[in-house]
Amino acid sequence: GSWDTTILVWDVASGRKVKKLEGHTDPINCVCWSPDCKLLVSASGNAYSNSRVNSIILWDIVSGREVKKFEGHTNSVLSVCWSPDGKLIISGSVDESIRVWDVASGREVKKLDGHTNFVMSVCWSP
Repeated sequence: GSWDTTILVWDVASGRKVKKLEGHTDPINCVCWSPDCKLLVSASGNAYSNSRVNSIILWDIVSGREVKKFEGHTNSVLSVCWSPDGKLIISGSVDESIRVWDVASGREVKKLDGHTNFVMSVCWSP
């Protein structure tokens, strides 16, 4: 993910760009592959602008198309991570919250509050 709002997927062995994903309107702060490597989730937002998009996008990596958006954070989304079973996504934000999302429905299933500053990184316990 990049400040230019795009995601480039690379073949590391050859050094070639294999896919360009476009759909975010703010800088991309984090990307994460699904456990089966068929989907990619990305998080965006610019805490220093007036933009309030703060989106999380799920991508089909073969087609390069957006599958769905997860919306609910009120400021930049800084981190996203898949659950080991691929059924949930967790996100952390400048809005000081962690949110858990159901991948199939796109709905927020839990909001965790308690941080007193940005949530910079999230990760599942295996």
